[in-house]
Amino acid sequence: MPDAAPLKAISLKLEPELLDRIKSEAAARGTNVSAYIRGCVLSCLPGASADGSLTDQIQTLDPRAKGVIKDVLKRLDALEKEVFAG
Repeated sequence: MPDAAPLKAISLKLEPELLDRIKSEAAARGTNVSAYIRGCVLSCLPGASADGSLTDQIQTLDPRAKGVIKDVLKRLDALEKEVFAG
């Protein structure tokens, strides 16, 4: 496995309440704040599995399975937005 590129630090200003929510959610997921924020940002960028570009690459025996996978991801995204909405 190739070495990962070194991470670069940035400065990010957040309201204290938002930072508290991020810390709490990161802890609940067993990760740190930086990794949690990276995951959130990556999920919003083009190429995230929710936009379908990665699910199109999935190899399945039954072509209908891709539709099911996309539907499950779409429903999961809607559920996460409802549960974790502000």
